Amino acid sequence: MGQVFRLSLNRGNNTVTIKDEKALIEFYLRLQKMRYQDRLESSLDFSEDVLNLCIPKLIIQPLVENCIVHGAEDNSETVHILVSVRVNNENMLEINVTDDGSGIPEDILPLLPDKLYYSETSSSSRFALKNISERLKLSYGQKYSFKISSKPGNGTQIIIKIPIENLNH
Repeated sequence: MGQVFRLSLNRGNNTVTIKDEKALIEFYLRLQKMRYQDRLESSLDFSEDVLNLCIPKLIIQPLVENCIVHGAEDNSETVHILVSVRVNNENMLEINVTDDGSGIPEDILPLLPDKLYYSETSSSSRFALKNISERLKLSYGQKYSFKISSKPGNGTQIIIKIPIENLNH
């Protein structure tokens, strides 16, 4: 648990290498696997050529956390999470987080990531999506994309694309 906190704080830096974000996700998933046991399966597919690139910290791990919170907590079936990070054919860093959990309700999906406003009945994890989107916007302006697709009962896929030239080594 201490390792998760150390990695997420990142000595106060606002950016983190993808290698360190991957390590954070691995530790986080290890903890969640102890909790959910056979109800949680995960696979990480990070291309070697992206590991030293820098992104704003806590971009990918909160997406994985949302997969667990919304996909596994209220689901008796095994939830599978796939995290893939690579440079795509458009020379964009592509972060893909997919699960086969509960999915996002149809009335909430059109509001994500940016149009959901706080209310006492709103889920705080949905604000993680808004927070991620706002931090990406601050870092990359209009040069990034953040797409969410989901079907209730069939899981969720989130794809973030960031221009590779905007990533500090």
